[in-house]
Order: sequence, then C-alpha cells, then structure tokens
Amino acid sequence: MALAADNLIRFAPVAAGDRSLIIGWLQQPHVSQWLHGAGLQNTLDSLDQFLEGEAEFDHWLVSEQGAPFAYLLTSTVDQMAAEVAAVPFAGDRAITLDVFIGEPDYLGKGLGTALIQQFIERQFPEITDVLIDPEATNARAIHVYQKLGFRIIETFIAPWHPVPHYLMHLDCLAGRHDLTR
Repeated sequence: MALAADNLIRFAPVAAGDRSLIIGWLQQPHVSQWLHGAGLQNTLDSLDQFLEGEAEFDHWLVSEQGAPFAYLLTSTVDQMAAEVAAVPFAGDRAITLDVFIGEPDYLGKGLGTALIQQFIERQFPEITDVLIDPEATNARAIHVYQKLGFRIIETFIAPWHPVPHYLMHLDCLAGRHDLTR
C-alpha cells in the first residue's frame, strides 16, 4: 500500500465528529503501547480543548480518498524553553509533531515517511525545524524519523511517562525532509 497521489491525501483540523474515531484509535494496542497513563490523559484533554477552541496543540486528521487513517498533533516551539536548550535550531519557526497511524490496515506499509513528509511540506512550508519525542524503545518510529533526517539530540525522562525518550530534531532548511533528493 502506498499513499495515493498528493491530491487524494487530506490533512484537516480535527472536528467534533472525529472525536470518537480518535478515541478508538488511541485504544488500539499499537497506539496504547506508546500512549497511556498521563500521556494519554494529556492528549485527550488537549483534544477537548482544541475542539473548544482553546488548545495549545493543533490536532489533525489524515485521510486517504476520504478514509481517515492517521492522527497528528502539532504545537509551536518556544525556542527559549529549557527543555529544548540542546536543539541546534536552523531558524525561528519550529513545531513539535506527534504521529499516530490509527487504522491497523495502514501499519507496516512504509507510509510513515511519506505521510510526515507530505504533512510538513503542505501544511508547514515555512517551518525551519520540527521536534519529535518518541520513547527510546520505539525502534520502528525512530527508524522512520531517521529516514526523514531527524537526528537524536538527547535522551530525557518524560514527566508523562517516566521512561527514556529521545528528543529528535529535523532541520528543514537543510532539505533533509526531501526524500526525492
């Protein structure tokens, strides 16, 4: 399975009617393995805040030919925050990104790199940097991120799940997210 042509993939802000679909995805074993406890509760709270127009994070639904299959979260990075002091920012426009492929039929198909690349290029063409923070044991996700050019900056213990996580950085100005080069 490959992602359809660009014009068939849609990235849209999550709507109230999408909430139950997303909650179902978050309960899937392939997602709940990485998102549970305080991290899950933070995500659900943020989703509700977003739907009420008050969120710090933007929530995105990804569809192919009208069929939703992935859920993304983004936020603007405060580059002066202590948590990102080690990041060698390329510019002054940075976002965080969380990626969840919700539909099990879309797993293991090599879609992660194309999905993330299309999302960054189409929704955030002006962004200079992207940060992502997978659990250090999530080898599958880390592999996808490294294929896109993300580099591990440091290991940290997340307050929402006290196990090692990697802070990973993508320098968009270096063109590392362009898989066609």
